[in-house]
Amino acid sequence: MTAQQSRKALRRAERRRRLSRSLLLTAGAVIAATVIALGGVGGTYALWSKASPAMSTTTLTAGTASMSVSQPDAFSLLAPGRTVSRPFTITNTGDTDVQAQVSTAGFSGTLATVATVQITDSPTCGAGNVVWSRTPSTRSNDGTVIATVRKGQSKTLCMNIAIDSAAPASTEGTTMTNSLSIVGVQP
Repeated sequence: MTAQQSRKALRRAERRRRLSRSLLLTAGAVIAATVIALGGVGGTYALWSKASPAMSTTTLTAGTASMSVSQPDAFSLLAPGRTVSRPFTITNTGDTDVQAQVSTAGFSGTLATVATVQITDSPTCGAGNVVWSRTPSTRSNDGTVIATVRKGQSKTLCMNIAIDSAAPASTEGTTMTNSLSIVGVQP
């Protein structure tokens, strides 16, 4: 959220608070005037003292947002101009729907300077929509929602790692370590 969006949100919240306060004061004044007016008329007391059955006790229970993420198989035989893809599955083990988000992403090693990492919504690692990506020039897309997973269901996505076709010869035989933290939040 930008600073301008934050200021606008604060102004809207302040307007809502002022409006709520004004409505509560007006409602309070109307109720007080009504009670005073009806208090002077003895015959209307029964209207205000009528009993109604008590509401039965209700138990409220909070839901749980919980999920597991399978580890994709290791990536190997990466070469300039080549993309290697591996599926992984997000399983909602809670009792409420969750939005899976990339919380943090860390990439290190020589190959990280020439690698593009993407997550697509293709369960077979075929053509699919890119839902998250990281290139050497864009280091982070943290907070990006990659999937909504309904309670008790799973969603398979695909991680693709591509090495730039113009990767220098100095990257030959080098490695890259990648770390993605995926969290689930209630929508």
